Amino acid sequence: MEKTFLGQSERAASASTCSERLDELKAMLGDEIRCAIDGESDVFTSDKPGIAPLIEAVDSGKYFGCVAADRIVGKAAALLYAYLGAEEVFGQVMSEEGERTLCRFNIPHSYAVLTPFIRNRKGDGICPMEQTVSNIDDPAEALSALKAKLLSLRG
Repeated sequence: MEKTFLGQSERAASASTCSERLDELKAMLGDEIRCAIDGESDVFTSDKPGIAPLIEAVDSGKYFGCVAADRIVGKAAALLYAYLGAEEVFGQVMSEEGERTLCRFNIPHSYAVLTPFIRNRKGDGICPMEQTVSNIDDPAEALSALKAKLLSLRG
């Protein structure tokens, strides 16, 4: 599937509504909401940890051109937001690779904390999803690799 990303001038035209939407999503984040994605006609929220809820939002097909607020944005999430052609992304915690990825796709972004990398749930190493996309720069390829990794971890 071919994906077209919005240009800078198109983003500037929607900046005020984008910022307002992002502020509302950021306010939703907390203990019960880990990810909030506004696709204009629908808002997706999830209390589940990890990348699976974001993949669910991608697979729904409703969130292209979205605005998103997420508890954790590493390279894996950043590539999925690029796949969605996100207009803007906020991460409470964002990895340096996640930030570089969003910059490479010209996606405006912000964060509360910038960290060198995203840790796994045990806190003793790098997140397996980040390892999965470490050598991937194409959003569609990342989506396929992340789905396969999730299946292998569940399986």
